[in-house]
Amino acid sequence: LWTPPSPDSICSPIGTSLRSSRVPDHIMGPFTDQTQFFEYLISPASSHGFDSRFEFENALALAKKLSQHKYRTTFTHADFKAHNILVDDNGHLSGFLDWECAGWYPEYWEFTTAMRFGKGSWWFQVASWMGGDDYSNELDSDIALNLLTVDSYIAI
Repeated sequence: LWTPPSPDSICSPIGTSLRSSRVPDHIMGPFTDQTQFFEYLISPASSHGFDSRFEFENALALAKKLSQHKYRTTFTHADFKAHNILVDDNGHLSGFLDWECAGWYPEYWEFTTAMRFGKGSWWFQVASWMGGDDYSNELDSDIALNLLTVDSYIAI
């Protein structure tokens, strides 16, 4: 059984920083635990993209739900999208591409990454069928987190 450097670590396969298109500058961590990981993710939160303080506060409360649950740390591809899946001529799975984002993440990360853009799309349906439905609350929180931090992706 392959295990993370420590049970709570959020890090690359070898215990170093992670690459992720979901964060500014595409590099984060390593983190000693999920609390540190979530604090990093929420730290650039801004009210700029909201029409009212009420909408901002609701999004912030929804995003913070991710920090209120202890998740298992699992090894994750972390960029599970249709364009990273290889299928042979007979329609059988033959491999996965682009492992540069892989690492040890909270168990919901793979699904919220795959499902965060395009509710109702065929890819959303595939990810749901593969277990993503188990993380629908985390997906809602993750979408709120993205709305809160999208300003941090813009270079000034």
